[in-house]
Amino acid sequence: MLKAAARISDLSLIITGTILCFSGLAYLPKTIYWLDNLSQLRIVYEILSLVFLAAAFFFRQRKLLLLSLLSLLVNSFAMLPYLLPQSNPEGKSISLLTMNIWGGKNRKLSETVALIRALDPDLVCINEINKPWKRALKKLLPDYPFRVDDPNSDDAAIFSKLPIQQLIPKENPWLKRFGVSATFKIGKQDILIIAVHPPAPSTYKKWMTRNLEYQQLINDVHSARMPVIIIGDLNSTPWSPYFRELLEKTGLQDSAIGKGIQPSYSTQYFLPLVPIDHCLSSHNLVTTKRILGPALGSDHLPVYLELQLRN
Repeated sequence: MLKAAARISDLSLIITGTILCFSGLAYLPKTIYWLDNLSQLRIVYEILSLVFLAAAFFFRQRKLLLLSLLSLLVNSFAMLPYLLPQSNPEGKSISLLTMNIWGGKNRKLSETVALIRALDPDLVCINEINKPWKRALKKLLPDYPFRVDDPNSDDAAIFSKLPIQQLIPKENPWLKRFGVSATFKIGKQDILIIAVHPPAPSTYKKWMTRNLEYQQLINDVHSARMPVIIIGDLNSTPWSPYFRELLEKTGLQDSAIGKGIQPSYSTQYFLPLVPIDHCLSSHNLVTTKRILGPALGSDHLPVYLELQLRN
């Protein structure tokens, strides 16, 4: 019995030490492929740190207590900006809903339409939307007469109550883009919205493609002469160094700051633990509300937002 307890204690030390190592390395400005993917799991690391903290008290293991506390603090520090509430300014507002509907695998069309009607956002941004879903939503959402999509791609589409004008990027045979862009107005102010869905970094090539799309988004923001919204499944948590670079080089703010940790992926597990659906906006567009919606046949949860344009 004592030997078994000692083995469990030793194994807990090794696992907690590994978690602490990965958590610290995730702060590096640039990382290699596999380490970047491991940095996406901060919520998992936080939960495991709490589990091993309880184990440290149970086994009266000081080393395990120290390691689990350090791991807890390292990950909590990264999450802290998302937990501290922020004040809301006055100004004209806009509401958005972003959904990764999981294309041909989703059979809950009526429930999806019902949610859109209930939340009644001004713009709906949809990822992984195939042609049958495009046809169905055009028919079932008559209140959204303005639409933007790429007929050659399932990456993204925008359905809008407000007049929007699609922006067609310059043709580049060497560069594939993963979304659609349009402009609309809040009052008299023009706004650029980019609904985007880069590849999931499941392989080294897809990881590089996702990071290249981030670089193109940085260029898009720098060339815009108006406030910008980037929205959609960015296939990265806020703790990836490449996501942090996207924020730093564009000057955009993460809508989740001050609104809590909101993991939107994956509904296929017991609990979604990975926040990869985002809305980034210029600093004069402030997020006043951000909530997750229910699971509707997709492996992602929808995200509803309200933004205000500062006076």
